[in-house]
Amino acid sequence: MTTGTVTIGLVREAMGLSTTDTSVTDTVMLKLIDSAMRKINLMHDWPWLHATDATWTATTTNQAVYTAASDLASNWRKTLYIICNDEPLSLLQKQEIIEYATQTGQPRFYAAEGSEIILAPKPDAVYTISHEYIHVPALVTSGSSHHVIYDWAIDLLVYQTAVLAARRLRDSELRAEMESELSQVLTFARDEVRRTRQLPRPKHRKDVGWP
Repeated sequence: MTTGTVTIGLVREAMGLSTTDTSVTDTVMLKLIDSAMRKINLMHDWPWLHATDATWTATTTNQAVYTAASDLASNWRKTLYIICNDEPLSLLQKQEIIEYATQTGQPRFYAAEGSEIILAPKPDAVYTISHEYIHVPALVTSGSSHHVIYDWAIDLLVYQTAVLAARRLRDSELRAEMESELSQVLTFARDEVRRTRQLPRPKHRKDVGWP
């Protein structure tokens, strides 16, 4: 992973401000960069937010519900996928998974709601789990311009910061210009996340016989 640093100079340059412009001080600008990064992390499931759960690596016999407080990674925000003994689990709504509440065996489904992940059927043994998820980044309040963000997405942070700075300056024209740039960069960044144009092959279930 290649990460980059967004400098105050890059933001000022994007806004067309002089490096000596004090209308937004360096201290304030650093705080705006931090705020912009927090906003960006909520916009999309960016690859720099992907993580492998090192806490939840196996099921517990007769335990169907796993909570963030004790069983899952403490910074779990949302699940990307779960693999149980090399078999990917299918996502169900919580009300659907109740249908399997009385069944036991190797899990084939999961539901994620609130701070819980529910497996079904209920594990009847210890099964290996691979849980890929979106993590909650550590809270950034230190005024640092260095954030975990891919180098191809640095402009996303630059223009999101510029939007916040223009708002602080109460410059509606500049803000509109920066928002337009941000919208364009966001579209490009989301497209960059897709590393292939090929559609995935359909996966057929192995637990039923098809005619």
